[in-house]
Amino acid sequence: MRGGRDPTASSVRKLLGMRHSQAVSEFCWSIAPDSPYWNRMVLATRAFTIGGGTTEVQLNIIAERALGLPRDP
Repeated sequence: MRGGRDPTASSVRKLLGMRHSQAVSEFCWSIAPDSPYWNRMVLATRAFTIGGGTTEVQLNIIAERALGLPRDP
């Protein structure tokens, strides 16, 4: 733990939060495909995922921290 915060929990929150955001924006876009707002939101959630670390990167971080698995070379 650093400064009273659990770094593993933040990685899990980031991973699940982005998956949820993507699912919501894609669902809303499927209902209103002509909406420029939802078109932007679908692209924005993808960009946030890349900026925050891809799913594979986040899963590696969680595996290393929470499960104590060795670092990926």
